Amino acid sequence: MAKILIVDDETGIRKTLAIFVAADGHEVLTAASAAEALEFMEAEAPDIVITDVMMPGAGGIDLLYRVRDRWPDTQVIVMTGAPSLETAREAIRAGAFDYLAKPVGKDTVRRVAAAATAMRAAILDKQALEAENERYETYLEELIDDRTEHLRRRVRQMRELMQLTAAVNAGADEQSVLRRIRQALISAYGFDRAGVWLYDDESGMIQGTYGTDRNGVLTDESHTRLHVDDPGAGGFAPVLKGERPYLYTVDMQSEHRHAEGHHMHGVLHHLVLPMRAGADAIGAIAIDNALTNRPIAEEEVDDLLPFAAVAAVAIRNSRLKDALRTEIADRQEAVAALQSRTAEMDFLCGVASGIAGAPDEASLYAAITDALRQSVPCFNFLLAAYSPAMGMMRVVHAWSAATGSADTSDWPVLPVAPAGAGVASAVLRSGKSALFPDYSAARASSTATYYVDKAGGVHDAVPSDAPGVPRSAAFAPLRVRGAVVGLLEVFSDRLDAYTPDHQRLLEAISVYVAAGLRSLGILERVSYE
Repeated sequence: MAKILIVDDETGIRKTLAIFVAADGHEVLTAASAAEALEFMEAEAPDIVITDVMMPGAGGIDLLYRVRDRWPDTQVIVMTGAPSLETAREAIRAGAFDYLAKPVGKDTVRRVAAAATAMRAAILDKQALEAENERYETYLEELIDDRTEHLRRRVRQMRELMQLTAAVNAGADEQSVLRRIRQALISAYGFDRAGVWLYDDESGMIQGTYGTDRNGVLTDESHTRLHVDDPGAGGFAPVLKGERPYLYTVDMQSEHRHAEGHHMHGVLHHLVLPMRAGADAIGAIAIDNALTNRPIAEEEVDDLLPFAAVAAVAIRNSRLKDALRTEIADRQEAVAALQSRTAEMDFLCGVASGIAGAPDEASLYAAITDALRQSVPCFNFLLAAYSPAMGMMRVVHAWSAATGSADTSDWPVLPVAPAGAGVASAVLRSGKSALFPDYSAARASSTATYYVDKAGGVHDAVPSDAPGVPRSAAFAPLRVRGAVVGLLEVFSDRLDAYTPDHQRLLEAISVYVAAGLRSLGILERVSYE
């Protein structure tokens, strides 16, 4: 007898068909929709489904596809009140056991249900026979594997040794080598859990690296650091000090004392092997079979000793290569910095030559403009002269990317703000350059009466967030014989546009700008009235 699910949106049909098939002793379930039928499939796993084609929502053909996809052994019988050749073909293609036209008679549904039940039973019998054959084949394979397992294990272990050596030769870093060692101990050597510990002979400390938790999952144990003689070190001392070739413990909890908070309960069949490169103790491999409680055979220890030696050499060589890579990277960084500095010096030499060779004001300002545009973000800049005695400053030259040089002869003279107020005042009074990542915020306390926008226009008031106003700025003082005599102001339409490298370049350029202004007598001709 079978468990049969009847699916139809008409209650009368469901009940009638249920009575028909139940008469033959079948267990009957009913559903009014494809969605409800799928819930029954998940919960009850019926052997046979009898479904109508036309139903609200998903129809019977869709249900057929879903059932055959998820439960391929379930036999599906499709019925419809509007039979057509196209629907029949689709049902058969989808794997329907049979296709019935409504109304379905009692004898028909009982006959088809019996045939589907027989088909289902035949499938299950076939599967059982296949499973039995598979179990028998597995049994034979296990018999063969039992006689060849040692050889297979040795092949895997040799492969791991070769791959570990190849990884180091290929330049693998220390962390990659440590992970590979741990993975080899689990996959090739077949232990439940494994950890790699590194030893510092000078301090006597051992530190965990990669290990496994109590479920055999890879974990990072770098936080675990113990002295080799600490009770919680689990017997590392005699192995690392060369007093014993290895240490095998059946029950860590009962055979060793441990530090407070260092719990070893349930750690069974624990083996510690030294990793030595020549006379140097690199660390130790700690493995156990706490999950399977399988003893570690002496031949397994013999297999592991050469692996531990290769692992030690691999770790040492990876450290040497890591140190070499670091040294190469440091030297490359130093070379790059030197090249950058050389290029910067070449650029500044060109700036000095251009400014020093300027025969007149126009040529001087053109040279300054070229220097600033090549070195820093700049949508406009100002050159201002400063009289410390009068506490006044005046713009002697202005340039904008939109309009070029501007006539500043009618620009107002500005009093320098008192100490602690104003951005220009801070630079002029301190004699130190400054960056203003958000120029609008920096000028909140300014006493200036105008600003220059991106198009070179001069406006009263402090800049707002309107388009065209400066967003960030860099200022550098101009010095002659140590005294501050002016100011170089560079502006950008982007927030935080200037870096300390830009600041350093601006300071260097300002030295040549001050010399150029002095050479042509521009500073002496400035009127502060």
